[in-house]
Amino acid sequence: MDLVPTVRRDKRKQPPAPAEAVEKAKHCTDKRVPLIIMLMDEAGLRRTELARAHTRDVIDDLTGKSIVVHGKAARTASSR
Repeated sequence: MDLVPTVRRDKRKQPPAPAEAVEKAKHCTDKRVPLIIMLMDEAGLRRTELARAHTRDVIDDLTGKSIVVHGKAARTASSR
């Protein structure tokens, strides 16, 4: 393994999706895509948070509905 070069992760922030791509995705005929785009664009969910989301994470609250967002388990056990 000493001969295998290490791969460094690019720690720069990824640029956001172009506004045109977001608008196009919001009008997709697949019902799931606009929901995914809304959660990422308007609610600020990250890819991993979206991947961990489940229908049981939608809860009733005083203003209507909310979603419990689970962070990475390795970093924190909390939810937001």
